[in-house]
Amino acid sequence: MFLSPQSPWKLQPTSTAENPVYERLLGLTERGFYWDSIFDRTADTVHYAEIELASEQTELLQHGNIVQAWVDLKRQFPLLGARLEERDEDSIFFVVDAQSLQKSRPEEVSFYDISSADEALEHVEKINVRERLLSNDLLARIFILRRTDRPDTAHALIHGAHSITDGMANITILKTFLDRLCRTSSQQSWNLSERLALSIPLEDLNPHLKLNVARRRWLMAMAAVIYEMRNRKLQGGHTIPRTITSRTPHTPALSRRMARTLSLEKSKMIILNCRKNGITFGNAYPILGQLATTRTLLRRYLRGDITEEEWGFRTKEPMFSAGPLNMRPFLDKSWIDTGGFSSVCVSIGFFFYLLPFMPLGAGAKLRPGPGIQLPSFEEQLSTQRFFFRSRYIRKQADNYFRHPLFVELGEVNLPRRLARMQPVGDQWRRGGQPPQNLSDRPLSPKEQAATGFILGNGGSSMGNVDLLLPREYPSDRNVKPMIYLREEKTFLHCRPTELYLGASTSGQQLKLHVFFDGNVYDDEVVSEWLDDVVLATEYYLGAPENPLD
Repeated sequence: MFLSPQSPWKLQPTSTAENPVYERLLGLTERGFYWDSIFDRTADTVHYAEIELASEQTELLQHGNIVQAWVDLKRQFPLLGARLEERDEDSIFFVVDAQSLQKSRPEEVSFYDISSADEALEHVEKINVRERLLSNDLLARIFILRRTDRPDTAHALIHGAHSITDGMANITILKTFLDRLCRTSSQQSWNLSERLALSIPLEDLNPHLKLNVARRRWLMAMAAVIYEMRNRKLQGGHTIPRTITSRTPHTPALSRRMARTLSLEKSKMIILNCRKNGITFGNAYPILGQLATTRTLLRRYLRGDITEEEWGFRTKEPMFSAGPLNMRPFLDKSWIDTGGFSSVCVSIGFFFYLLPFMPLGAGAKLRPGPGIQLPSFEEQLSTQRFFFRSRYIRKQADNYFRHPLFVELGEVNLPRRLARMQPVGDQWRRGGQPPQNLSDRPLSPKEQAATGFILGNGGSSMGNVDLLLPREYPSDRNVKPMIYLREEKTFLHCRPTELYLGASTSGQQLKLHVFFDGNVYDDEVVSEWLDDVVLATEYYLGAPENPLD
């Protein structure tokens, strides 16, 4: 198997012709997620899928077909069968043993019989919250839950480490797995060196790497200056009520998830109004989250749960949103042309949005007292101002994504991100506890803001998932369906303090979900906040009378 001299993958000295073993250093993005995993498996994901078999297709769920489909998946996407070796804190390697890709270890594929969809979600809870089932030697595995009450239905739970997958990769894995299940024998062989060439660090795919070294250094230097200027604006901030102490960043999150699905009629109107007003839902959701945060806080202020001092601080404090973004369209064209867009590896960056102050509107004049009602949405923020703020987010996104140093601006932040995460993971590995010298005294919102950058909420919008993940398999539409994908969703092992608002459309219905740290946020508060997000979405985007602004 031939590897390009420029490839980051190298043969280990102990390799043989019969069993080549390849290795490469993790890139900075991958190393960040590696240290997340050391911190009690933070950022691991579970991709949940409910599938229904067409009549007389029960053989597709036979043990042998499932296992062979998983082995074929590893051959196609070799990081699924890789292991991690940490030789020192700065030398962490992926190792791919060719022979290990030709078979499935017992722990890679697990089968269970269950009697309901609720029982399937109990398995998700066990995998994502209560147990730690991945390790440096096992980066991905799959659970097949067969329904005893409905023999034509099963649930697939694909559990993966974030060092090898991201949102787009998770979709690719599920789609490829379901397509492969529809073939009862393996029909394609894969060249390992070619597949490894698609699984390389994000930093190795910068199109500007083709420039000479001096030019590259100059571009990175300019990006560092621009990043520093932008970073100065990312100070302070606040979010919904929560409990934070100095120990919180060193305490693994209690991962929680809530979701809401909007009606078909409302969902169609929301997408129509976004198009009509020249925005995407991704432009609107940071403002929707901020509106909901404002209402959640204003309720508590009016009933006396927030002091005048705290309220005065919050009304004058900036707010921020942030989240991951798919970097694949911006990377090396030759990598994309040879299949990189659908490769299984980490290819994400991160964005940050600066938001205006809390949109209080008529609420700014209200004071605590019995029977005081919240202003309507229109009184809080007019429809015209809502679209103005959404376009302000669009402008920030355009300025960032179209910047000639866009890729470099993401790269210069990676060493800082790694410097934050590695000590936390290392501390946890040594003692399994936060440092003893840290206080468990709750910090006020003002004290929290003084420690650094506070997100109102994070999040991202995946858009129309049906365009990426078909509902019928084989995905070749000329073939009669054998498998129907009835439902899919992702569960995340959250970071400490995480409050992440996700959105996607499937089956023409808009779905909103929030991942959050249950050690920090109360379920009741998050549920109230998410309900306000839904109400704001329906008011500003779901009304047929909303004209072009």
